Amino acid sequence: MKNNNPTFKIIRFGELIKSENIYKSYAYTKEELELREYNEENTIPFVSRTELNNCVDSFAVDNGLERIEAGNAIVIGDTTATVAYQKERFITGDHIVVIRADWLNEYTGLYIVTLLNKEKFRYSYGRAFLKDTIYNTKLKIPFNSEGNPDYEYMEKFIKRLKSAKITTKNKISKKMKLDVNEWKEYNIPTLFDVNAGIYHYKSEYDKGFTPYISATNKNNGVTEYIDLDSDFSGNVITTEKINCMAFFQKDNFCATSDVNILRPKFQINIYIALFICSVINYNENYRWNYGRQCRVNDTKTIKLKLPSKYEPNLEYANDEGYVPDFEYMENYIKSLPYGDRI
Repeated sequence: MKNNNPTFKIIRFGELIKSENIYKSYAYTKEELELREYNEENTIPFVSRTELNNCVDSFAVDNGLERIEAGNAIVIGDTTATVAYQKERFITGDHIVVIRADWLNEYTGLYIVTLLNKEKFRYSYGRAFLKDTIYNTKLKIPFNSEGNPDYEYMEKFIKRLKSAKITTKNKISKKMKLDVNEWKEYNIPTLFDVNAGIYHYKSEYDKGFTPYISATNKNNGVTEYIDLDSDFSGNVITTEKINCMAFFQKDNFCATSDVNILRPKFQINIYIALFICSVINYNENYRWNYGRQCRVNDTKTIKLKLPSKYEPNLEYANDEGYVPDFEYMENYIKSLPYGDRI
């Protein structure tokens, strides 16, 4: 890309913004909001310190909300150092810093957010990313021939990275309803064979094309790609031991011993797997941590509550004669917004 040969310099972030344009936002609590899982009519993004979904925790019904932040802002969760650009208006939870600037737009915002996210490793709950620290954070940015920050370069750089917007024909109003009161419980071993992964030392492999799954809750569990032959065939669910975060592995893979592999006793596909992974993650993530890890034997004690139908003759029927309604699960995932793009 032609960029007029910008010069990169290291400066304090505070040199790009005015002190009055970096401030703590008003903190709403979830208890005082009427929240929705998806962006519906008359809802507004509720921004929190989550790393997921561009820091959008959920969507609040705008029933007269007064402390609404205008869009075109960078937001930072100060205790977690989570950073995102908010294009549309929003409200926030606790510990959110808002940053504004005359040069800020969607593209320059994403460029700066990327640089700020590289600072995340420096901060934690014990060392928060507070306003003064943000203001004094050093960033390496492009300068033009006139000696000014080259926002035009930043914007063009990000635009070159953009791909076509993903669209969906599915409407929120058409998604299938869930009635969990009719669901039945199943022991994990009733539906899956559970085994641990096989650890490989760094000296055993180089970079390659085989997914290597480990104890991470990001990137579908993949921490790197290695040049070893796969140890496990795909079409399985994996969980990591720290938070029991579940992922569907479509392709063949290797996995560390910190990973539990759930091989189904039924015919699985990506839609059914995503439904079951969501149930596991919703019910189990908060139960496990570094001090109480979910290993193979722990995984076998988990009970899954799933939509069901009565078919007592199938081998994976529960004690009441019910089996999971896999067709319903598949159709539910397909009915969600963007479910037609999976």
